[in-house]
Amino acid sequence: MPASFVGYCKLVMSKLEVYYFHRSYYCVIDKLKKKKKIRVAFFLVHSSVWKYDELFRLMLADERFDPVVVICPYIVMGEQIMWRDMAQAEDFVRSKGYPYTSTYDSGWVDIKKVVKPDVIFYTNPHEGLTRGEYYIKNFPRVLNCYVPYSSMICNIKVQFDKPLQNMVWRMFIENELVMKIAREQMPTKGENCYVSGFPPLDIFLDESYAPAKVWKNENLKKIIWAPHHTIERGSEAWITFSNFLEIAEPMRDLALKYSNKVQFAFKPHPLLRGKLEREWGKARTDEYYDFWSSNENSQFENGEYIDLFATSDAMIFDSVSFINEYLYTRKPSFFVMNDSIAEQLNEFGLAALACHKQGRKMGEIERFVEGVVDGVDDDLAGAKSEYYRKYLLPPHSVSASRNIVDYLKRTLSQEKCKQ
Repeated sequence: MPASFVGYCKLVMSKLEVYYFHRSYYCVIDKLKKKKKIRVAFFLVHSSVWKYDELFRLMLADERFDPVVVICPYIVMGEQIMWRDMAQAEDFVRSKGYPYTSTYDSGWVDIKKVVKPDVIFYTNPHEGLTRGEYYIKNFPRVLNCYVPYSSMICNIKVQFDKPLQNMVWRMFIENELVMKIAREQMPTKGENCYVSGFPPLDIFLDESYAPAKVWKNENLKKIIWAPHHTIERGSEAWITFSNFLEIAEPMRDLALKYSNKVQFAFKPHPLLRGKLEREWGKARTDEYYDFWSSNENSQFENGEYIDLFATSDAMIFDSVSFINEYLYTRKPSFFVMNDSIAEQLNEFGLAALACHKQGRKMGEIERFVEGVVDGVDDDLAGAKSEYYRKYLLPPHSVSASRNIVDYLKRTLSQEKCKQ
């Protein structure tokens, strides 16, 4: 059978699957309108990409919703990492006091029977990341929703063209520029998208928010280093943001050089460690991470980063989602460039990138660090403020999470709703 015919058949089946899901949502909404209490499940794989705090708290406080976190396995890197990540996720959710259930209890749990979700919010769109029974394709009679765990700034189709993004009832997106790109790139033409703002960073809009102290030494300048995980090169690479392998040792040297002036927070993408273990071996990887954890003027951060961002003085990074997210702080920032960065960003990403200092060499990074230490004014401060006003403030003068809750309540209370 010709490969082209097989590909055509897969495309047709994919479109039919999307159509089937969206037709089913009419019946799901009609059913949920009659329910007094809506059971909302938040499927969590990695605690580090949990972006639903404000939304979850709003639902906990609302008598219409009954939210619960469902801890799902990460199956890509083997069982040892899977159990480790599930334990970390459970500790994370328990520390917040959120109601939760694990997908494993002497065997893999049937969430349809145990949790009985009416609505599901996913934390990650990628098929194959978790077991198939916890992926959207197993839930055609649930109101499926998704908030992207990172900003939609990349010039890659998978941001908008994965099965989950097109099968969900609603994908809640950041601004009208992202909606424009969604209409151009999504098979659904963006019809299943709603502009809510970006819930993960609602906290930066709360003037009463008092961040926790998360730094070992509050008296030094506090700089985050956030490397991306895309260290693959050649045929293995599909995006190549990370410069980690080139600057890993020089950054360690930089931390030692500024031991009396800078407290560094090593904030790698959660997928970097597993890839490094394959590239370097476990012993070298452990030693490297241990350095950042144990060194007097450095620390390792692998969980939430709101307080870390809020209390930092600056960031050095190539972790792509932070191109947009760190701009909520409007603080000095340095993006580590490579030859293909610009072509890997869409219109939204390029607008964000223009608000960061950019460079490739360790000398440029060190000059940036020296400027932060000396308190040199950020010459991009004006650009950051304009970007904040244009792209980061949510619509309707409320938080993004409030927009989502209000939208759900309107939809599930109306006699007729637009699909």
